[in-house]
Formats: sequence, C-alpha cells, structure tokens
Amino acid sequence: MRSVAVRWVSGAAALGGRNEAGHGLVEFGHLQRYEVTRTRRGFVTHKDRPLATPKQVAAKPFIRPAMDKFAQAQEAARVRFLADLAERGVL
Repeated sequence: MRSVAVRWVSGAAALGGRNEAGHGLVEFGHLQRYEVTRTRRGFVTHKDRPLATPKQVAAKPFIRPAMDKFAQAQEAARVRFLADLAERGVL
C-alpha cells in the first residue's frame, strides 16, 4: 500500500523565497508563459524571459484517479479493521 502526502505550494514565500515555479499541484495542468530551466534543486522560472507563444503543460492527475477508488479502499480498510479486532478477541 502506498500513501501520498500532498502539499499546496504557492508563491515565492512558500518556496523559501526562491524564484521557482510555484503553481502548486500538477493535477489540472497549467499554462507555461516563461522560460523554465531545470537545476539540481528543481525548476527555475525566468520571469524576465517570456515565451513567444505560451504552451499548455499537460495535466498529471493523481488525486482524481485515487478518489475513484475511495469506496474500494474504504471497504478494504473496514474489512481489515474488523479482522484485526476479531484476531485480538475484541469481536
């Protein structure tokens, strides 16, 4: 079983003052208006270098597909919880 921690990051202050892309989650995609460079620490957005034609960066959904399986996960958790209680003699 895997779990994912989600943190919404927005603005330079949330990024420790660095001038990096702070567009938050990639769930819905975004419009890239400026040149972006990849560094060892991540991506840096050059706001002084606008793109001649902005490009749409495709969405990479992970929350929506996970929500589609929520009912299945909830039922699996319920079954396991009841099995654990039965194993301990509580039920």
